[in-house]
Amino acid sequence: MTAVASPPPTGEMRPPQPATARVAASLDRVWDRLVALRAWIAVALLLALTVARTGIGVETGDTIHWVRLARAFPQPLSDWRTSSVTGPALARLLGMDTVAGWLVLHSLMIVLVVGLVGVLIATRFPTRQARMVAAIWLALGSVAPAVAQKVGWYDVYLVAGVALVVWGGRRGTAVVGGVLIGLTSAEQGVVGLVGAAVVAAALVDEHGDGIVGRIRRMPILPDLVAAGAALALARLAVLAVQRTYGIVVPTRADVFGRYLGDSLGNAATAGLSGVYAYLGLGWGLVLLAALALRWDRRRTAAVLAGLVALPALVTVTTLDGTRVFAMVSMPAYLVLVARVADGFGAGTVERSLVRRATTAALLAAPLFPALMTAPTGDAHFVFPFGGI
Repeated sequence: MTAVASPPPTGEMRPPQPATARVAASLDRVWDRLVALRAWIAVALLLALTVARTGIGVETGDTIHWVRLARAFPQPLSDWRTSSVTGPALARLLGMDTVAGWLVLHSLMIVLVVGLVGVLIATRFPTRQARMVAAIWLALGSVAPAVAQKVGWYDVYLVAGVALVVWGGRRGTAVVGGVLIGLTSAEQGVVGLVGAAVVAAALVDEHGDGIVGRIRRMPILPDLVAAGAALALARLAVLAVQRTYGIVVPTRADVFGRYLGDSLGNAATAGLSGVYAYLGLGWGLVLLAALALRWDRRRTAAVLAGLVALPALVTVTTLDGTRVFAMVSMPAYLVLVARVADGFGAGTVERSLVRRATTAALLAAPLFPALMTAPTGDAHFVFPFGGI
């Protein structure tokens, strides 16, 4: 007869699980609870986390300049900010052209844009898991700190325009987003769209047809082209109005040579802290994507070129800091976020890696306050509350 194994004695302890298995199981439990949250609760938690890590910054001196532009609108002033017409136009139209009114307007715009991004995430990503991945990595990057630390600046309109272009999923939304970018900061927008195209091309699967074939198979390419054309037309309209009034508006090109040396020196002073500030915890997304999508060296180099090198070149050579880098890199960053979130259609290993790494990054976020660099070359942890 075949011997039957007797059950273990009552009360006998089972072999303990390895530490890695226990950690993985804990992360999975946290993830399941996150995904089960209602959408508005998840958004509220991510907003609270952003404020806790970043604080809220308001610069009264800058706000006064913006209010001057709003009161003069539609007449441009000899101020480089006058090329950003979205905020001044709204403030003048709504009669909110005082310092208090301007800040209230932009606070409301931040709330509205957060809602817009939430709607775009809900329509762009078909599953709760993918939507949670996208929302978390967007909150952990450098875009949210840049907006929170510069309440009253035009960045909130850029965020709306870029989100419409990259996550809108339709030609019409891409055109609207392009116009919004062109009326807000066309120069940053052009570089950002180019960076997004580079990253999108790098992420297209290879079929032996070279870079040209990969570009043709980019799903986002028509939207980027449409947005670029709309951006150019909006910028030309702004320039035409300025010419009509006979106003010469200073640009970065006018002071490029004067500031270049200082800008390079500031970047060197910031060192690795400045590099970390570029993406913040968003660097974790880059590492996660490289592992989950199994990039080779060439693909890694292409992604880093469009996401980091190109925006960094613009930032360093124009005497700017984290805020500008965040805005210029945002289109490419959203492309990468979407590709990682879409990974839930991949194999089990990739899904587990994305889920657990995203959860771990979220749990670690309170221990890693946002770091911002300023045009002066200074680098600041902006926690607790305060501006640069």
